[in-house]
Amino acid sequence: MTTHAEDLVELFESARRRFADEPLFGTRTGPGSWTWIRYAQFGAQVDAFRSALAQAGIGAGDRVAIVADNCVPWAAACYAAYGRRAAFVPMYTSQHLDEWRFILTDCGAKLVIAQTPEIHAVLTQLQRELPALAHVVGGGLPPDAPASWDAWLARGAARPVSPERPEAHEVAGFVYTSGTTGHPKGVLQSHANLCFTVNALTEMFPLGPGHRSLAFLPWAHSFGQI
Repeated sequence: MTTHAEDLVELFESARRRFADEPLFGTRTGPGSWTWIRYAQFGAQVDAFRSALAQAGIGAGDRVAIVADNCVPWAAACYAAYGRRAAFVPMYTSQHLDEWRFILTDCGAKLVIAQTPEIHAVLTQLQRELPALAHVVGGGLPPDAPASWDAWLARGAARPVSPERPEAHEVAGFVYTSGTTGHPKGVLQSHANLCFTVNALTEMFPLGPGHRSLAFLPWAHSFGQI
């Protein structure tokens, strides 16, 4: 069954209803060992973080950034940002501090998520130089730490906010180039851009129950996101 979504919020909300009890993301925990999260469980994380973003005053036209490898919180934060009509700006954990500084400044991010406590500490220091950056959320921090990913999810879950539907032409995310010829360039991708590609691919490569895909490209990469 093909999908023809106009925006990424519609795409996700449709999928979570249709496949609520099906596995969505598998995280490798060891040789031959995987931990799976189902659509319904993942959707609860998206709902919680979207509500937390609303509490933080993040909405249409704002930018939510992340420094992380592929992981479940990466995807949850991404769809949560879409549901606030905000743009998602991914960065690589392997990038230098100067590149993080430039990208966060260039896109005007109001919030950034760090995958690890070490990255969180660096970005918290960097926050002093970036007036627009109001929040630094950290993965791997103690759950009771106010800036932790878990704390943000808990606050959001306590005060749920419904998703907002973006217009197809609105910017869904920034994808920054490698910067080999100077500073990285932020490529703006709209919901229509990404949905057109998804719609086309589902016609060319029909996927059904039991099919799996392996994410070997980083999601910060344009095609990796598709």
